[in-house]
Amino acid sequence: MRALLLVLLAAQTTTAPHVKPSPAPDAGPVTPLSLSADDVHERIEMYLGSLERPVTPAMWKQLGPAAIPELEKIARDPQQFPRRRASALNGIVAIGSLTAPDLMVEMAKDEKQPTTVRITAISGVARLLPNERVQQELQPILKNAVSGNVRRSAAEVLAVHGGCSAVRAQAKREQQPERMAKAVKVCDQKK
Repeated sequence: MRALLLVLLAAQTTTAPHVKPSPAPDAGPVTPLSLSADDVHERIEMYLGSLERPVTPAMWKQLGPAAIPELEKIARDPQQFPRRRASALNGIVAIGSLTAPDLMVEMAKDEKQPTTVRITAISGVARLLPNERVQQELQPILKNAVSGNVRRSAAEVLAVHGGCSAVRAQAKREQQPERMAKAVKVCDQKK
């Protein structure tokens, strides 16, 4: 038992990330670290496996554009766990790329994607696109998504991005109108 405890304590100290504390997401630009391809891969794996420590946007940004291809591959891979795929999408959004907005829209609209992946992609759409395009891309999801949780997520984003008429219309169509309560409340406060 004592040996097991020592091994666990040693593992905690040796597997801790070799990253200095990151600034808050709004603290300004983050300079990507000079990392080898292997180091980028190791950090991606560490971040995607992180359950106890949140991975901040600044931590993702430190990986730089070199991380995007691997993150996109993971995000698109149906063999990966949904939480892992959603985390990869969060990394893509944080780092940014020319393909990120289209990937978020694609994943948000795809009914074959797990709910967690779609909801994360909806959040990514909101973070990457201007209000008009957020409305354009998310209104069909709000109206047609099979998953009530996906519709709720789309409604909550649309409520913040000027899509209140679509939110109110969907709330009237919902069999469980309380699902839209938070989004409708945001819209009512905007009047």
